[in-house]
Amino acid sequence: MALQRVSQSFTSFVQRKGQVTIPLTLRKSLNIQPGDEVYLKQSENGILITTKNLERLARFNEALDELSDLIAQKEAEAGDGELPSLAAVIEEIREQRTQILAEKYGVGVGHA
Repeated sequence: MALQRVSQSFTSFVQRKGQVTIPLTLRKSLNIQPGDEVYLKQSENGILITTKNLERLARFNEALDELSDLIAQKEAEAGDGELPSLAAVIEEIREQRTQILAEKYGVGVGHA
C-alpha cells in the first residue's frame, strides 16, 4: 500500500488557552476523533502536528534507517569476511539502546 502525500493548507486561530482547532476536513481525512492523542513537533519551518499512528510510523522508519546504517557499517567492517547475522545486529542495537537509556535516563530496559 503506497502512502499518498496530500498537501492542503488551512487557517486556524490560537485561542486564549493555547487551543487550536483542527479543521473538520483534516480530522475526517486523518480519522482524528475527540480524545485522540496528537503529537506536536517544532521544526525550523514551524510546528508539525501528527497523529499517534503517523508518529509511530515515523519512529519505525527511523529505527529501520538506524538498522540499515548499522548493517552497512558491519558490512564495511567485515570486508570480504563473514557478515554477522541479522539476529546479531539486532542484539547489538538492543545493547546500544539499553546503554543509551541507562546513561541518558537512568533506566534499564529488558527484552525478550
